[in-house]
Amino acid sequence: MLLEVSNVSVWYDKAMLINNVSMGVDQGELVSLVGPNGAGKSTLLRTITGLVAWEKDLTKRSSHGEIKLEGQITFDGERIEKVPAHEIVRRGLILAPERRRPFKEMTVIDNLMVGAYLIRDKANIEENLEKVYQLFPVLKDRSHQISGTLSGGEQQMLAVGRALMSNPKLLCIDEPSTGLAPMLRAEVFQRIKEISSLGITVLLVEQEVTTVFKMATRNYVLSAGKIIAEGKGDKLLENELLRKTYLGM
Repeated sequence: MLLEVSNVSVWYDKAMLINNVSMGVDQGELVSLVGPNGAGKSTLLRTITGLVAWEKDLTKRSSHGEIKLEGQITFDGERIEKVPAHEIVRRGLILAPERRRPFKEMTVIDNLMVGAYLIRDKANIEENLEKVYQLFPVLKDRSHQISGTLSGGEQQMLAVGRALMSNPKLLCIDEPSTGLAPMLRAEVFQRIKEISSLGITVLLVEQEVTTVFKMATRNYVLSAGKIIAEGKGDKLLENELLRKTYLGM
């Protein structure tokens, strides 16, 4: 597997946020992680991409509660649970974070170039930029516009485009449809399908279950920090208890 998460748990003080989670993503897959609000989906993504370990180091120098991690994370054949977040990015495990978070005072093109800061090959950067512009033509049209003036949908496209500039082997996308109108949401999901069709492996965290289950190769359902089900979307939807209790359908 490209990504393998084995028996991972995360505590904040005495509260267990992630409870003995094991999951995996194969090369070329589009895998979804779904579940209700507060299930721990974003925490799990931050753990996989090294950000929780970074937060754990910060708590050693502050009065905040202690963060504790256990378990093993393997990416592209190597253990990464103790690897710094910036090195994880260098290895090709990239996060497009929840709620977009562009550098709002910077232009669109400057935001995209931030995504390429670890790349030294100018031809590679230009190639990635052209790929982003083909996927998201609006970003080319608005390349010199200040990012904070973009619409919510455009900012989401910018967040994904910025992540694509980093040469991802695995692109983790956190809640891309949050706060978007239905038409924009459909457009963002269509672009994610196109990214997957380019051969980029995707781990997608979402609450829009109906759409995501149609897109994904496989799905994991997370509730209260635990994986409670996994499989293909049509099979998961056959389970009435799962639909009503955990998927809100």
